[in-house]
Amino acid sequence: MTKGQIVIPAAIRKLVGLEKGTKASFEVKDNETRIKNYLIFMIGWLMDNESARHLYC
Repeated sequence: MTKGQIVIPAAIRKLVGLEKGTKASFEVKDNETRIKNYLIFMIGWLMDNESARHLYC
């Protein structure tokens, strides 16, 4: 059984602020995949969603 892990090069991890144990978010659109720091992704999501701000702020 596989763990579903991928290897992200150190230079890319540094650019997006991924350290050991940091969760990542993947956004797939058309033929492109974006890797985001999950915490930063969630902060942006909360700031963009009025209803979510009331739940978490």
